[in-house]
Amino acid sequence: MTLWQLIFTQSKVNGGVYYGDRLVAVNWQWPKETWFQTRLHELRRSIWKYSKQSGQACSQ
Repeated sequence: MTLWQLIFTQSKVNGGVYYGDRLVAVNWQWPKETWFQTRLHELRRSIWKYSKQSGQACSQ
């Protein structure tokens, strides 16, 4: 039996056990102040400065 066949035979619609309805709800938030967010902010700031210095209109 393939992995997908096993998954489908154990699914709720095929009479398999399903605990998803009993899971505790968890409020999740995106991480803050990550390296990626900091770097993105720096790049956007440098692009904005460059566009102001060169006299071009900023697209944002």
